[in-house]
Order: sequence, then C-alpha cells, then structure tokens
Amino acid sequence: MKLTISINDDLMKEIESYCKENYIAKSTFLSMTANEYLKQYKVVKALLNMNKSLELIAIKENPTKKDLQNLKEMQVLIKLLTEENK
Repeated sequence: MKLTISINDDLMKEIESYCKENYIAKSTFLSMTANEYLKQYKVVKALLNMNKSLELIAIKENPTKKDLQNLKEMQVLIKLLTEENK
C-alpha cells in the first residue's frame, strides 16, 4: 500500500541517515517503527487494564498490607511505563 505523509525536515534527515547506516529502505523503517509503536500501545493498554483489575480485587477482597504494597509497586511500574507513551 502506498501512503503520502508529511514529516518534519529534521526528523526526515535523521530517518534517512539511520536507514543509510543500516542498509534499509525508508518505507521498511517506517513500517517497522509503526509496528513497534502499535505493539507498545497494546502492552500499555494491557497494563492499564491489569491495574484496574488489581484495584478492584483489592477493594473486593481483604488484602494484606503486603498485597497493598505489591499493588502500589505495580501502579508505580505501570505509571512509569505508560508516561513515556503519552
């Protein structure tokens, strides 16, 4: 499939340089980066859903202090991982 897009000149120079150094076509690079971005998006979405589930379990069950600490640690990790994707 062909696609026409606009890219910032400086970014395009970086892409061209990377592709030249790594012997890959620009279209291949853009396809690879789009694919990786979508994979990361799916992981982030799954982590956020897992966080919601863990919070619901903690509310409905009778969590120990250790369980609550584990939940807090998971929330910190999820926040760190998802902040970069905004």
